[in-house]
Amino acid sequence: MRDDFSDPVDWKGAALCFVLWLAHFTVLWGASSVFPGSAIARWIALLATVVVLAAIVALWRGAAQRQPGKVTHLAMALAVAAVLFGAMPAAIG
Repeated sequence: MRDDFSDPVDWKGAALCFVLWLAHFTVLWGASSVFPGSAIARWIALLATVVVLAAIVALWRGAAQRQPGKVTHLAMALAVAAVLFGAMPAAIG
């Protein structure tokens, strides 16, 4: 066991994951409110999901070089799960 406990935590990366999740939710909610039950809302949801997932993958690749710690990886996994769960109603119809 080590004497010093110094696990690096990238709080900026973790916060960015949750901001991406919030942005995705806001876009999907807005699209479903403006275009209820239409195909354009589903296309907006699909496009927003792809963009946010690509941003999280880019963040993951950038974080691999910085040694972000477990908190950022957990935030990324949670954000990906939440984005996919949020897009599920648009995908199912």
